[in-house]
Amino acid sequence: MSERQTVELKLTHAVCARCGSRLSFSGDAEMVCVTCLLHIALRDQDGDYSGSHRFDQYELITDDHGTPVELGRGAMAVTYKAFDTNLRCEVALKVIHPRYLVDGSGRARFLSEARAAAQLRHRNIASVFHLGSERGECFYAMELVEGETIEDRVRDKGPIEGGTALEITLQITRALAAAGDRKFVHRDVKPSNVMLCSEADGVIAAKLIDFGLVRDVTDQSASASGSPVRTGFIGTPHFASPEQFAGEMADGRSDIYSLGATLWFMLTGKLPFDGGHEQIRQQQLRGVLPLDQLRGVPRPIVDLIRHMLEVDPAKRPQSPAALKEQLNKCTAAIDAAKQKQPRRYAYGVLAAVAFVVAALGASYIFQRKLTPSAPGEIAPEKTIAVLPFENLSRDPENAFFADGIRAQIVARLAKVMNLKIVSGSSTRRYQSAPEDLVQVAAALGVANVLEGSVQREGEKFRITVRLMDAKNNVDLWRQSYDRVFRDVLQVESEVARRAAGALGLKLTQPEKRAIDKSSTSNPQAYEAYLKGRYIWLQRTWDGYRQAKEYFDQAITLDPNYAQAYAGLAEAYHFLADLDPRNYKENIDKAKTAYQRALRLDPMLPEAHAIAGLVAMNYDWDWPLAEQELGRAIALDPNEALFYDWNAEYLMAVGRASASIDNIERARELDPFSVIINSDLGKLLYFARLYDEAEAQLKQTLRMDPDFIQPHRYLGGVYIMKHRFDDAISEFEIAKKDGDNRMVGLMTYAYGMAGRKIEAAQMLEAIKNLAERRGDLDKICLAWAYIGLGEKDRAIACLEEDYKSHRVHMTSLKSNPEYDPLRSDPRFVDLMSRVHLAP
Repeated sequence: MSERQTVELKLTHAVCARCGSRLSFSGDAEMVCVTCLLHIALRDQDGDYSGSHRFDQYELITDDHGTPVELGRGAMAVTYKAFDTNLRCEVALKVIHPRYLVDGSGRARFLSEARAAAQLRHRNIASVFHLGSERGECFYAMELVEGETIEDRVRDKGPIEGGTALEITLQITRALAAAGDRKFVHRDVKPSNVMLCSEADGVIAAKLIDFGLVRDVTDQSASASGSPVRTGFIGTPHFASPEQFAGEMADGRSDIYSLGATLWFMLTGKLPFDGGHEQIRQQQLRGVLPLDQLRGVPRPIVDLIRHMLEVDPAKRPQSPAALKEQLNKCTAAIDAAKQKQPRRYAYGVLAAVAFVVAALGASYIFQRKLTPSAPGEIAPEKTIAVLPFENLSRDPENAFFADGIRAQIVARLAKVMNLKIVSGSSTRRYQSAPEDLVQVAAALGVANVLEGSVQREGEKFRITVRLMDAKNNVDLWRQSYDRVFRDVLQVESEVARRAAGALGLKLTQPEKRAIDKSSTSNPQAYEAYLKGRYIWLQRTWDGYRQAKEYFDQAITLDPNYAQAYAGLAEAYHFLADLDPRNYKENIDKAKTAYQRALRLDPMLPEAHAIAGLVAMNYDWDWPLAEQELGRAIALDPNEALFYDWNAEYLMAVGRASASIDNIERARELDPFSVIINSDLGKLLYFARLYDEAEAQLKQTLRMDPDFIQPHRYLGGVYIMKHRFDDAISEFEIAKKDGDNRMVGLMTYAYGMAGRKIEAAQMLEAIKNLAERRGDLDKICLAWAYIGLGEKDRAIACLEEDYKSHRVHMTSLKSNPEYDPLRSDPRFVDLMSRVHLAP
C-alpha cells in the first residue's frame, strides 16, 4: 500500500456511491447500498424514510428548509435528530421503513440491535431507552451523542496522537467488557462505529454505537462441542477478524482484533490491509503486517497492536479485561520513557497518570482510580466547583438556608449538559471562604470556582456570588441580589443562568426551561424542604428522623411538592436499615413517597434514584433497579451519589468492572467524599482486589480517622489476607460506634484463624445480645457460624434475613465473606431466590 494513500482514498470503495453510507461488504460489484437500490427501484428519489415528522412522543428536528436533520444513514435505516416531547430533551431516533421489512429478516435484525443496546448501560456505550412502531415503521430512541466518529476525526484532522488513541482504545475496551458481561459480541467495531465527544471537563469520551451485528454468545446455535460454526461473513472487511472472514462463530477476541485495526487507523490514518474482500483475507492469513506504516509510533504500542492483530484468536488478549491490563502497561511504559527523556509533548489525561506512576510507583490503573486530582494539574475549562455559601446571618440556624440555596443552584446548573460540577462533601472542607481559590480549584480538579454568601433577616435576604476563572486568576462575574424570601427560587435560576453564560455555555431551550422550573410556589414549604435536606446530609438516625418530619411539613404545606416526596422516600429508606423492627413499614412508606413524586414529576432524578435503590435493596428487582438508576444518571449526570448507588447495583449483579468505573466517576465528581472513597474501597474488596482495597481504605481513614465504615471493610481485607489479628483490631474500632454486627465479624475472624475457643465465646455474646434486643440482624450469627464452619446454622440464619428482605442479601454474589458457602446447593438456591444467578 502506498504511503501517499489517504483515508479518503482507502475508504471510497467501501461506501455507497449514491448516499455515502458504509457498505456491509467491499467487493467490487457492490457499489450501491440496499437502501438506495430499493429507492431506485421504487422511484423514491428523495431518500426520506418517513412522510411524518413525528413518531410517538418524538418530533423530528428540521433544518431551515423543513427537512429532517439526519445524523446517519445505513443500508436499512436512517438516524434522525429528534426531540422527546415527554422528557423535553434531544435524542437520536433510528427509523426503518416497512418497505425494507418485507421478509422479516430486516425487522428481526433491527429489533435485535435495539434490544441488545438497551441491555447495556455504560458511559462508553450510547444508551437505548425506547423501542416502538408507528404507521408500520419501527424506530428506537437512543442517547444523542454530540461529536464525530473516529473516521470523521481522522479524515478531517489526520492521525490521532498516541496517548489520546490509547485512552480512546481503553474506553472502548471498557465498553466491550460491559458487552461481555451481558454475553454480547459486537462484531462490527470500526472507526465509524465509535463516536468521540468532549465531556464537560474537556476530556474526550468515546462511545461505541451501532449494535446491528451484535450476537449473544449464549445462542444455542453455537456448537456445543466448541468446534467452529459456519455463519457466513458478517462485519466490515477492513476491520473484520480472520474468523469472521472464515464464517466461523466469533467471540470477544474477534472484537479485540477489530479494535486493534481501529487503533492502527487512529494512529496512521491508514488500514493494516486493503483491497477487495478476498484480497484482505489473503493478506490476513499471510500474517505480515505493514509495520512501516507505524514508523514513529512508540514500540510498546506497536507490540500491543501486533498482539491484538494475531491471526490465531488464542494468541490475542483473551478478554477485554486482559486487554485493559495490557493497555495500562503500555501507557505506563510510555510514560516512564517520557519521564527519562522529557519532550514538549502533551498527553492530556495520561500526563496525570504518569505523575501518579512516578510518584507512587504502583499499579497504574488502580492508582489512577485511588488518587484525587493533584494540585497543579491543568484542569479542563468547562468545569466548576460550587463552594459552600457563607452564612452571614446573625442567627446560626440560618446555615440551612445558605447551604440549601447553594445546593439548589448546583441542581439547576446540573441541567446544563456540557458542564461538569464538583460539589457535595468535597467542597465542604472550604466552608470558611478560603482566600486562595486557585489552590482550591487545583485540588478539586476544576477550572472555575463559584463562591457566595447569604444574609437573611426575617423575610429579606441578600445573596452575593462570585465566579472566578482560577486558571487565569480573574473574576468572570460578580452579583448581589437583595430580595424577599418569596423570590428565592427566581434568584437561584438567575444565578445558574448567569453563571453558565459567564462560562461561555450557550443554553438550549430545554436547558433554560429546566433551570427555570420551580419545584414549589410555596415559600414556607420550600423552607421546610431546605431544612430537611440539610439535616438528611448528616446521615445519622436522628438526622433521618428529623429530615422526615421536615419533608412531611413541606408536603402538608404543598401536597404537590415532588422533591419533598422524594426526600421523604430517601429518609424512610435509610431509616429502615437502622430500625429493623419497623423495616417493612418504612420501606412501604418509602415506596409510596417516591411513587407519588414520580406521578407529580416524572423527570425528577432523585425520585428515580431512590426508586432504583429500593428495587435493589428490598425487592431484588434488578432490571428495575438498573432502569431507574440509569434514568437518574441520565437526568442528572453531575450527581455523584447516583453513580455510587449504581456502582453498588453493578457489583451486586456481578459486573465488577462496570461497578469500579461508576464509583470512579462518583469520585471524580466528589473527590474528597469520605463516603464515596470508602465505598470505592468496599467495592474493590468485593472485586477481590485486596491490595487496592487496602490502599484505598487506608487513604480514606487518612481523610477522616473517625469514619467507621473503612475499618469494617479493612477488617474484611485482612481476613482474606490471613492477617487475623489486624482484622480483629479493625472490627474492635468499628464496634465502638455501637454497631453490634461487628461482634459477628470478630467471631468470623476468630473462627477463620482457627481460634475456636475465642470464637465460641464471641458466639455466646452474640446470642445473649440477640435475646436482649430481639431485633438483631441474623447476619451477625451467620458470620459467626461461617467462621466456625457450621454451614447448616449459617444458612438457616441467612434464610431468616431472606424472609425479612434485609439489605445485606444484595451482596450474596459479591461479598467474599460468603465464599465458604458457595459450593453448598442451599446457598445457590438462596441466591437464585434473590434473583442473583450464581
